[in-house]
Amino acid sequence: MKRIARMRGEESYLGYLKTRQEMLEEIEREWERPKVFDRQIEEVEKVKEGPSNLESKLKIIQVPGVQFFESPLPEVMAELQRQAKTFDLTEPDPSKKGVNIIPLQNGDEPFPNVTITLNTMPLGQMIQFIAEMVSWTYDVRSDAIVVSKSGGTFTGRSLETEFYEVTQGTIQRMTGGAGAGMGGGRGRSFRTCTWRWRWRC
Repeated sequence: MKRIARMRGEESYLGYLKTRQEMLEEIEREWERPKVFDRQIEEVEKVKEGPSNLESKLKIIQVPGVQFFESPLPEVMAELQRQAKTFDLTEPDPSKKGVNIIPLQNGDEPFPNVTITLNTMPLGQMIQFIAEMVSWTYDVRSDAIVVSKSGGTFTGRSLETEFYEVTQGTIQRMTGGAGAGMGGGRGRSFRTCTWRWRWRC
């Protein structure tokens, strides 16, 4: 009896070992060890910032034609600010209509006078025309347009250079013959340039 009991105990233990081994093998097959990946970011795209609310208003608000004659710059900007509030048709909140335009005096130097006639156009272009006319600049800040004699980032209209091929004969006609000594040979082409206005806003 003891021998039979011992044999059964050994069979039970062997069965336990076999079952344990099978379970370990199954776990080994199903288990996926953590992997380390060496990933490199090839290109980082910069976050693109859209135009601010104030910049959008400079393009959206259409100001009717205005006319100024020897008007001090602060009065001109005050009138544009009044017009902007009147024609800010997309802003539902009355307290947020229009834009603030602040002219900054250059030390003790008096503000320039403005004489100009403008047709209907976006507010931003109107400010550009006036700033350019008096050789001033302006900044679009978070809560206001600041017009000053120096220090602004907008100086009116930027220039874009374009190149055109012209002949020696054309240069002579354009310069009244001054191009005759620029290299001889009729028909030789030279590069000259012209400029085309392009709005910043």
